[in-house]
Formats: sequence, structure tokens, C-alpha cells
Amino acid sequence: NPGYLEYVATTQNNLAALYSDLGEAEAAEGLYKKALEIRQKLAEANPGYLGDLAMTQNNLATLYQNLGEAEAAEGLYKKALEIRQKLAEANPGYLEYVATTQNNLAALYSNLGKAEAAEALYKKALEIYQKLAEAKPGYLGDLATTQNNLAALYKNLGKAEAAEALYKKALEIRQKLAEANPGYLGELAMTQNNLANLYSDLGKEEAAEALYKKALEIYQKLAEANPGYLGELAMTQ
Repeated sequence: NPGYLEYVATTQNNLAALYSDLGEAEAAEGLYKKALEIRQKLAEANPGYLGDLAMTQNNLATLYQNLGEAEAAEGLYKKALEIRQKLAEANPGYLEYVATTQNNLAALYSNLGKAEAAEALYKKALEIYQKLAEAKPGYLGDLATTQNNLAALYKNLGKAEAAEALYKKALEIRQKLAEANPGYLGELAMTQNNLANLYSDLGKEEAAEALYKKALEIYQKLAEANPGYLGELAMTQ
């Protein structure tokens, strides 16, 4: 019964995501490709499946990005972005997925040294997340992530003033989020560390030291509960 194909693809996509998290890239790629093939056929027959198709394209692109296969990742991100933009024009509920793919593709371009393309996409994602966060505070974390990412790009480009402003905005959001939910402490420490690095480069040692100490305190506590944070702790010490 071909009616079950959508469920096959969903399970393939989910299992692929698990394999990806476990570092089993080959198994993940194989399953994503199978899910992609099914969802492409389903979407050709019924546009209602386009959202699922874009999801798998985005997921496989992320896998390729992590594997350093930039060309394959870019092609899939662009396909996912095109679909999601069209879906969002008809249904604003898809805007968050547009922003996700814009953010992902921007990160890819940033790593490839394509700063102008990365900046343009980060700005678009930032605009979407700002509007979404105004209506629903649940998007504040995504907004802070994009602010942090764009700030990092500006820092690398030597645009210190723009980087500082965005890091401060991200820091403000993440401090509030971490006060309500300790799960955000890692992200808070990351932004504190990033802003401290910027201040250090600018010769603002006192400001840098204060932020490094705050980040260090958080990472020490996190590392006690989760050894996975030992790397971040070592970088801050």
C-alpha cells in the first residue's frame, strides 16, 4: 500500500537524524537519501508534502556541511530555502523554517569565506526571528543565536562596533533565558566568551577579564555535571 510511503520516509528521516547525532554519517546519509527520494515523489504528486521534502533536504545538507562537503550542502540548502520561502508566502507559519535554512546556509558561507553572502542571509534570518520573537518569546533563543552568529562574522571582518552591539543583544537575551531555564547557561557562557575575545582583541582587558571570569564560572559548574563541557572550560581557562 503506497499510502504508507510517507510514514516510511518519516521513520527514515528520524533514524538518519539519530545516526547523525551518533556520528554514523554513512548510515545517516543513506537513510536521508531514501527519505528524500520518497518525499520528492510524494511532493510531485501532492504539494502538501513539500514541507517534508524541504526538511529532509535541510537535514541532509547539515550532514554534508558537518562532513565538509560544502558543494553538496549548498545545493540542498538552496533547494530547501526555495521551497520554504514559497510555503511561507502562503503560510507565515513556515517563516521559522525559512530562517533556519537561511541561518544554516549563512553559516556555510561564513566558513567558506563568502562573507557578503553570509551577512545577507544572517540579516534576513535576524529580521524573521525578531518579528517572531516579538509575537512569541519562545523564539528568543533563535534570535540570540543568529545575533551571536552575525556578531562572529562581523568580528572576523574587523567590524568591531557592529559585533559588540550584537553580542550585547545576544548576551542580554541569553542572561534572561538562563535565569528562567539553566539549560541556556552553556549558550550564555559562549556569548560571554565571544564578547570577551572581542574586547581582548580591542585591548579592553578589564572588560574581557570580567566576562571570561563569568564564562569560566558557568563552564566549571556545567563541566562538573557534564564532562562534555570540559573542552569549553579548557578554552576559557
